[in-house]
Amino acid sequence: MKAFRSDISPDYDTNEFVEIFNNLETMKKFYPETYQAYNNTRSDIRECKSELHNEFIDMEIIHVGYASEDKKAIVIEVTGNACSADGYCILKPTIQNRAGKKLESVATDNFLGNCQHASIYVPLSQTDGEPQDLDLVTFAYTVDDQIIQYTSRMNLSPYILDFTAEFTVEHPKIQRTVAKDGLKPTDINICYLLKLTNTDYYYSKSELTDNNLFIPGKGQIKVEGINITSIQNVSLSAENAAHTKRYHTSAGDGVTLLDNQTIAWDISDNWGFPYKTLLVDIYEYITYTLTITANCQGQLATFVITNEEETSDAMNKKQIEQIHIYRDCFAKGTEILLSDGTKRRVEELKKGDGLKSQDGRNAEIADIAGQASTQLIVHIQTESGGELFLTECHPVVTDQGLRCAIRLENGDTLMTIDGPERIRQVCAIPEGEARCYSMTLTDSTQRIYANGILTADAVAERTEAEKELSEKYQIPERWRQDYEGWKARNRGEHA
Repeated sequence: MKAFRSDISPDYDTNEFVEIFNNLETMKKFYPETYQAYNNTRSDIRECKSELHNEFIDMEIIHVGYASEDKKAIVIEVTGNACSADGYCILKPTIQNRAGKKLESVATDNFLGNCQHASIYVPLSQTDGEPQDLDLVTFAYTVDDQIIQYTSRMNLSPYILDFTAEFTVEHPKIQRTVAKDGLKPTDINICYLLKLTNTDYYYSKSELTDNNLFIPGKGQIKVEGINITSIQNVSLSAENAAHTKRYHTSAGDGVTLLDNQTIAWDISDNWGFPYKTLLVDIYEYITYTLTITANCQGQLATFVITNEEETSDAMNKKQIEQIHIYRDCFAKGTEILLSDGTKRRVEELKKGDGLKSQDGRNAEIADIAGQASTQLIVHIQTESGGELFLTECHPVVTDQGLRCAIRLENGDTLMTIDGPERIRQVCAIPEGEARCYSMTLTDSTQRIYANGILTADAVAERTEAEKELSEKYQIPERWRQDYEGWKARNRGEHA
């Protein structure tokens, strides 16, 4: 699904455009005055005007099904994109009957048009007819809440609703029989290079030679009430917490029709694109969505296997556990501060050892493992001469909250055993084999000192304060400067 029309200037930075509008709600929350000024002037939108030559709206139905066995409501799920000469549009999906009457549906929040997702829950008591006798109409609004266009009506009549589906998911799912201290015990845990306790899927250096994303996929769907004649479409996507979404490059090759009531899939673990395009945070929660559309003698049936937490329930949908992928570690030789004030190299640590946390409490090691790694190594040097080597996505504590090592810049402020300290230089060392160690703590909100620099473990659950701080600093620097300037002027006016 394309994000913009091809007639947009190829020189335009669409990624920055998406980032600006994804952060509007964050700016509104933390910097309301800046948000108001921005909304009034819309200078960034006007800068885009010459690049966006034509209005563009693209909506797609990805799933239709009964919401529950009592068949009193249906769920419609859509994805969409929209932009216009005035900038990004807000999409508002609605349901109408054939007479044009708008139905009172319960939908997720309206969303900006950049390949985002919405679920619409429609009580059938309002339909005045068969469930399929409805149209999906998606209105597009500017940021000034003016309607500019709506999509052509998409009728639900091709979709079959009255059937049952039984899902058997072999992969991905929790493989271990007993949960132990270590990685998240209730989630599907995938480890690249380093294998820790509670790992369900482990991919070694020999398997990751092309550095592609690896997530397994296998299972079956058995249906009753319909006869399937062919598979019409297959889509398998992975999305990270920053809403970057990528699609498996050959998912359709792994889906087959065994008979007219059985669909099977056995999709390659290798997704065909570099995992670094998605695994850019401390550790990644991956939203996994497999959508299969089947042809049933001219009508369509959709099936979804997903771990999307905010998605709507439906009879022809299977919810699986959350998926986390881990690949963070310290380089061999890193000195870790113990709870008794002494230091020990990371390769000498073992499960149960007590480390000194930032709040003075004992931080106990739940699990630790070491292995040769080919990940990018980041070298951090502070102004006082301290240094630390760690893998690119290992979390480091800054004055702006947790940040991956690869995202640090010269001049950033780190938290150290001696207080805040600025980075003199940070650089990435060309990839080569190095011995690295990864650990988890029994309490992953605790922070530990590595070569005197405050860091987190491989799980690194953010505290509430860190969550807010991280969200606050997601917005562009120019907006923060605008707000800080406004505060300074406001203080002067009231002095």
